[in-house]
Amino acid sequence: MKINRQSLTTIFCLLLTWLVAGPAGAQPMADRIPQDALLYIGWAGAQHMPAGYADSHLKGALEASEFPKLIEQSLPALMKKLGQGDRRREEMHAILAALGAPAWRHPTAFYYGGIDLAGNQPLPKLAILCDAGQEGKALAAQVDALLQKAPPQIPLRVEEADGLVVFTVGSADVSPKRKPPVALSQRKEFTSAMAQAGKDPIAAIYLDGEGIIEQVDQLINGFGQAEGREKWLAIKDATGIAGLKRIIWTGSFENKQWASHTFVESPEPRSAFVRVLIDAKPLSKETLATIPSTATMAAAGHFDFGMLFSEIRAAVKKIDAVASAGFEERLETIKNELGLDLQGDVFDSLGDEWAVYSDPTIGGSGILGLTGVNRLKDPAKAEKALLKLEELLNRLAKEEFGRRGQTVAFATVKRGDLTIHYLAVPFVSPSWAIKDGILYVGLYPQVVAGAVEHVASKGKSILDNPDFAAMRKQLGDKEFTAIAYSDLPPLTVDHYQEVLMLTRAWLGLADVAGAQTPALTMPTLPKLLPHVTPAAGVAWVDKEGWHSKSLAPFPGSNLLAAGGLGTVVAAAEAILLGTAVPEIGRARARAMENHAASNLRQIGQAITLYSNDNKGKFPGTLGELLLTQDVLPDIFIAAGPDGRMEMPVTKNKEELAAWINQNGAYTYLGAGKQNAFGPEVIIAYEKSRPNQMMVNVLFGDGHVESMPSYRAQELINKQNAPKP
Repeated sequence: MKINRQSLTTIFCLLLTWLVAGPAGAQPMADRIPQDALLYIGWAGAQHMPAGYADSHLKGALEASEFPKLIEQSLPALMKKLGQGDRRREEMHAILAALGAPAWRHPTAFYYGGIDLAGNQPLPKLAILCDAGQEGKALAAQVDALLQKAPPQIPLRVEEADGLVVFTVGSADVSPKRKPPVALSQRKEFTSAMAQAGKDPIAAIYLDGEGIIEQVDQLINGFGQAEGREKWLAIKDATGIAGLKRIIWTGSFENKQWASHTFVESPEPRSAFVRVLIDAKPLSKETLATIPSTATMAAAGHFDFGMLFSEIRAAVKKIDAVASAGFEERLETIKNELGLDLQGDVFDSLGDEWAVYSDPTIGGSGILGLTGVNRLKDPAKAEKALLKLEELLNRLAKEEFGRRGQTVAFATVKRGDLTIHYLAVPFVSPSWAIKDGILYVGLYPQVVAGAVEHVASKGKSILDNPDFAAMRKQLGDKEFTAIAYSDLPPLTVDHYQEVLMLTRAWLGLADVAGAQTPALTMPTLPKLLPHVTPAAGVAWVDKEGWHSKSLAPFPGSNLLAAGGLGTVVAAAEAILLGTAVPEIGRARARAMENHAASNLRQIGQAITLYSNDNKGKFPGTLGELLLTQDVLPDIFIAAGPDGRMEMPVTKNKEELAAWINQNGAYTYLGAGKQNAFGPEVIIAYEKSRPNQMMVNVLFGDGHVESMPSYRAQELINKQNAPKP
């Protein structure tokens, strides 16, 4: 059987969503998956959980909710509803509805083996396996009947044997009747990577980075041009991505908790971006000491902006020498105009250890009380650089808002010997201060002041928190490079109503669409709280790669710490306000783009009318349209930055036409042309303004497209090139 590409994309994306939607399980059927798997996802199924599930918090939370009903009934119903009205989409959604519930209940695996280039046309190698037991025959028959209606294009096959249903697309060599010659479970790279990611997993996601790089090599060597192959080799060398061998994620039960392990296999020595992202020293006690013991959410880790910026510059130089020269020229311009070296003065002055936390005794509960902390490498240089950036932002804001009589600017407030800088705007006032070599940032001066006072008073830190200490010991008590902690019980009590509201927002949309979701998808608070415990995660690095482990009461439990209505609304206002200045500029740019597009459409209509009156001949200039057609001179002129249009003060049409030909906002290419050519021919285009990224182009059939300036110039150059 066969299926078309559009339907295949729908099946692939939505089935992948089904597979990762809930508490996934083990590595079932890894012995049925070919060893060339670039992506493998496996899970045990809700009806096949191991012994550890019986006493887990996950089991308690699920039994207190109607979440299984949502998965088994509501989502399949939603799939069918969404497909109604379009025959092809209806068939595909019916397949999803048929596969979804069995995949939730039974061991299921997903396999993607890349693109097969051996045949007459490239074909994907993709398969989904579901060990549905007694449901297998009926499931295979149901899916097969649905597939009979699908239009043929890409080969597709459904088979069943002993309850195992295998759904393959393209040239995937996977069958329920036999095992592959060499299975993924027999590949030493897979087994050694799995050994690094926890014991007895019931959930597994495996990504073969080395295989993906090889696949891209094959595609570029087979279909790419010489220039593209050279560029790809430069990208691999400049980024160091070839050093990412494999990525493994597993999930399992540890005591009553849900444990997640991640392992990124990247052996030493590492280079370029991989080195920046992976290599790190253990976190210092000094950074952890900046986090109060009463923090309900906290995270700390390494990130070296200076090293990252250096690698970006080096990568650009290796990949594109011309782009590198332009990039370095811009950096030099910034240095000359602002007296600020972005690399040396800004990024290199920042420390590579960062901490962020929310403490109810300092900033209250919720994300608006988040505090960021960085132990600076060069405090004096960092403060000087921040002051110059602040000065620049004040100047830009004055230019933008001053003409309207508004003031948007950074101000300062003194608190003893501490100077806090803050942006004086409504709702939030982003703030920063430097004290004793430490940079503090927050959304309010009060939060920054409270964070500084905590460190200055040498108050108890998160290292003194017994729950944090217990979680850290349970996670291995190693020399960690990063750590995260959430005190979920009090956060759940504080934010339960808001989380209900947020989940109801999504479920309500599904109800409106006809899914009839269960009312108690989330448990009641008294039933939920006994299964909520603190959550924590750590990361560390060794010679084999990057590791992380986290413990939580159940998958997705950290959403309980997110908060809801007040926090979300306020945060949205904060984000909106934070982007107000650039967004005003973007809105103005969009208005100018729309104005130019409208003008070009009217010019196109006038050209059509002119050609109808002149046996298909186009006018020699745009000014002729003003003299012969019923058009206003405004359509040939672009609006300026203040929204006004400049034109000569004259009522003489001949003078206006001459001025338009010389100073109009659009370049005309239609002189000497007839109307008998295709829609790909450019007739006129918008003259580019400084820093303009998009331009509007009028084509021969009268339609107008907005496209990147460089793309428009490529088309214009190609059209103007001498014909052989």
